Amino acid sequence: MLAASAIVIWVLRTLVIWVLQFVLYVPGWVMNPLSGIGSFLIFALRLAFDLYSMALFVRILFEWVRIPYSSKVMRFLWDITEPLLAPIRRAIPAFGGLDFSPVIAFFLLNLLESGVFMMLGWVF
Repeated sequence: MLAASAIVIWVLRTLVIWVLQFVLYVPGWVMNPLSGIGSFLIFALRLAFDLYSMALFVRILFEWVRIPYSSKVMRFLWDITEPLLAPIRRAIPAFGGLDFSPVIAFFLLNLLESGVFMMLGWVF
């Protein structure tokens, strides 16, 4: 129960941050549309990375709680996260019954996000 409450609070906090960031970007887009393109691209990519990380986290949680694959939500989460997890699982098999592919996926996703935003920082 405590874990579910923490997850709901985390999701709501993330949603509020996205809305506030969007509201803060709008005046810049109206005043200077060309620089607004870069800030919108950064906003959209950050949102995409956050949503994917959240989907990966929820999938891990659902697997831990044993939500069946027949559930539509679980099938959706499986379909969008498995393309990242499957190659990692093939490269690094389970060790002692523990699957470390989600941990490595979070690390690689964070590394990719940092690299993308570093390059976008140079451009915009």
